[in-house]
Amino acid sequence: MMQQRQQRNEREGLPPSTGEPPLHRLSARARATVQAVTAWAQHCPAGTVDVTYTCFPPEDDYGSEVLITLQPHLPSGGVLTIGVISDTTVPFHVHLGNVHDLVTAAGLTHARMVPAHLPLFFDTRADVTPADVVALCSAVATAQVRLQLGIVGQRVWAVETWIALHPDRQVRVLHGSSGPIRLVKLLYQWGYGALRTVTFALWC
Repeated sequence: MMQQRQQRNEREGLPPSTGEPPLHRLSARARATVQAVTAWAQHCPAGTVDVTYTCFPPEDDYGSEVLITLQPHLPSGGVLTIGVISDTTVPFHVHLGNVHDLVTAAGLTHARMVPAHLPLFFDTRADVTPADVVALCSAVATAQVRLQLGIVGQRVWAVETWIALHPDRQVRVLHGSSGPIRLVKLLYQWGYGALRTVTFALWC
């Protein structure tokens, strides 16, 4: 949804920028997130990832503030987008892609219901910190994120992932799924279809 609004903003003259957005316009949560991601990306080896920021107008219907896109230079790396929302119980919208390229690289095709970018959700019972966002960036960049493909008839009908952050201390888990993953798993238990685990490549 945030990506659709990003496209609308671009049509209205608000394109993504490679420079930091005007921090004074952002909430404390969004400002801290932008600063954390920027600092993390600056420590990556040169030529690893491009970071762009798309600011949303203050009157945005959904309270969207900024969309951060991390695009690795390697085409087989996972693209990460982090959207920060104000005044909501779900302040972060996260997407991981390109799922379709990963499916194709595995020699499979995907059903129409499988999106190119898999939505990920933090546990809403606890506040998400800048350290959590940085840990997510690191997990994607170091290929620690594994996706389970639900396959029936050589076609991927569902995708699911669980991402555990901070394994050395308090664990923060993200979950993402698309398609009828429970049905595919049930069919697998009955001897139909298959489950396959894949991962994106390292960013560098």
